[in-house]
Amino acid sequence: MKKILFLIFAIVAGAGLIYLNFGYIPPVDGDTIAYYDPAARNFLEGKGLICEDGNPLPSVTGPVYPLFLALVYGIFGDSFQIVRIIQILFLAGIGVLIYLMARKHLNLSPIFSCAASLATCFWPYLFFYTTLILTEIIFIFLFMLSIYFLLEFQRTSSLKNAILSGTALGMAALTKYIVFLLPFWIILLWLILLKIPFSKNTLIAIIVFLMIVSPWLIYHWTTNPDFSYTFDILTKTKQDLKPHGFWEVNWSLWWTSPVSRAVFFWNPGAEGTRAESLIQQYSWAKKAFTINAILTYMVILGAALSLYFQRKKTLILWGTILYFWIFHTVFVFMPNPRYTLPIIPLVILLAFCALNSLINLRGPKTQESS
Repeated sequence: MKKILFLIFAIVAGAGLIYLNFGYIPPVDGDTIAYYDPAARNFLEGKGLICEDGNPLPSVTGPVYPLFLALVYGIFGDSFQIVRIIQILFLAGIGVLIYLMARKHLNLSPIFSCAASLATCFWPYLFFYTTLILTEIIFIFLFMLSIYFLLEFQRTSSLKNAILSGTALGMAALTKYIVFLLPFWIILLWLILLKIPFSKNTLIAIIVFLMIVSPWLIYHWTTNPDFSYTFDILTKTKQDLKPHGFWEVNWSLWWTSPVSRAVFFWNPGAEGTRAESLIQQYSWAKKAFTINAILTYMVILGAALSLYFQRKKTLILWGTILYFWIFHTVFVFMPNPRYTLPIIPLVILLAFCALNSLINLRGPKTQESS
């Protein structure tokens, strides 16, 4: 297995480095300029995690990514290219984690495990995000690490797995706020659907998680009287959009309806300035986005089949996907492929799980008929 893992890591890292030299690299803008880069520079100067506007880092913008940038700047200088190279290595790490989950927990064959791993790493949006100075790649790595250790804990609820799962979830929550409630959701699924009793080690996992996120929570609670770690972004969004009731749709803001958001959460389209610049720069880009959309819906359909073949083994994966879907449907008022990206590796993994099961079912029938 070690040779296969090394091969996956080498293929992804090598392809990423080649792309950095010859592919399209978008300009650095948006959240990078407003939050992450100035916070990292100010931290190195001893001013704390202070943004471009002089205010502290927003509570919904966790400290992990700015601190990661500060570490890179402190060692290598303020080179965005070094950041991109390291993010490529994190992407390769995501591929390794997908392979391990496929082989150890879903019992996929080595070929299908490799295919799921490489399909994840070369998923267009995921691969492209290694070039952006944004949280996504590191967050997805920590998120996949969390899922892997949760699966390990589900199989063997040891103290080691409790500490590792709590630590990984805590670090993921300090990168992106959305997973802050995920451990409690997973425990609820264990108790209700899998009948896994609440154990001492489960409590330890929660304590470890809370110990990691608590300093950031306390810091913002004491510095911001209106602080709400998970939901403070909602107030600003509601003020800007003024959405109507659940079933009522303001057609000038039709996409603010929860029903619309539930559907368009899975929209793999090419919205945004970066996509527009790609379409303007490359004649093939528009067709590539169309192909990407078709592939996305095919993979989602394939993943849905896993509920028929491997329902119990895939419960945590589907529970996590449902958590993201509900969260963005209820609380986030802008459907965007960026919000779906963290769970795309799980969707791809489930699709290959279904395909592996289909082939395994077909094999015995072929043997019997012969």
